[in-house]
Amino acid sequence: LVFGSFGFGATELFRRVFTAFFLNQDANASGGGSELVLLGAAALACILTSAVATPFEMMRVRSMGLVESKGWKDVLVEFLGEKREARGSSIGDRSDKRQSGNKEFGLSDIEVQDLKPLWGGFGPTLSRELPFAVVKFWAFDVIAKLFLSVINSG
Repeated sequence: LVFGSFGFGATELFRRVFTAFFLNQDANASGGGSELVLLGAAALACILTSAVATPFEMMRVRSMGLVESKGWKDVLVEFLGEKREARGSSIGDRSDKRQSGNKEFGLSDIEVQDLKPLWGGFGPTLSRELPFAVVKFWAFDVIAKLFLSVINSG
């Protein structure tokens, strides 16, 4: 859902901005910009979409590997706990936290270092999505132009 909706919208937005900025023409005019502008817009949109979606993908894949069904909050708590243990700290380490015996998770328990591992899959996600997205948007543009030329000629 995130890849689809944000990807299409961001690609079109960047295509229009790049066309106006680099080619000094209206994106709605005939031609709509070069293929290089479209490829650049699709690549930038894919990078941003991957940055937004990677934490959700990380939790989705992690929850699929569980034997028993757990909610996203439980999966997130376990993930953050494992990463904190790997760093040598725990939820109760900070003095402004609750007692170390109380493992209840709250937004106040999250530190910046805890969130960084959520983007650990950014490279693989981008390497999977970038070639697909660029080719998809280029093919869509070529087929749409071909389809419009056939309709307009008849």
